[in-house]
Amino acid sequence: MGMVGGKGAEVTYLLFVLVAILVTGLSAITFIILNLSFLNAFSSELTEPEMTSFLNRLEVINIEAVGVEDGKIDPGDTIIILARVVSESSKVKLGDLSIQLRTKSGEVQWLQFSENSSFDSYHFGIRYLTKGSAFCDGYVMPADTVELSFQYLGSAPIREGEKLSLMLSTSRKYQENFELRTPDTMMAKNVGLLFG
Repeated sequence: MGMVGGKGAEVTYLLFVLVAILVTGLSAITFIILNLSFLNAFSSELTEPEMTSFLNRLEVINIEAVGVEDGKIDPGDTIIILARVVSESSKVKLGDLSIQLRTKSGEVQWLQFSENSSFDSYHFGIRYLTKGSAFCDGYVMPADTVELSFQYLGSAPIREGEKLSLMLSTSRKYQENFELRTPDTMMAKNVGLLFG
């Protein structure tokens, strides 16, 4: 008789453990489902610009220096960035965009958007080469192709074959870095900078 009672207690104990495991598992599953439901509801409340803001970026097609037939980019020479919005993006607000140029010597030049499209050593200007059907002044929209222009402000010229870097960033914390170098020979008025 003692044996039967012992086995009954073991079975009861095992059933109790199984029920505890099932209850714990169901609680965990319920917790996960509730969190997923909350996240889904939260994401559906976001507006389209908030959901796509991390995609708002420019594709840089070309970077060119103007006035470099003397073999160097002198302070005051113009640098032009040819860019467009990548296809999956909605738009880039120019007021949120900044440009940083870093030379081999470590000098850094920060530039912000100029509202009147003029440019200098502290502000970049914009010229729309193509305007898409959704054109909006102050933004780069899909199908827009733009030139972003500014004047180089270094204390020393950037010479042939020198490395430099360019960073585009937005107030929404997107940034893209480009490692560049000048060609080994710059004899033309306009010279494309080389990527890599």
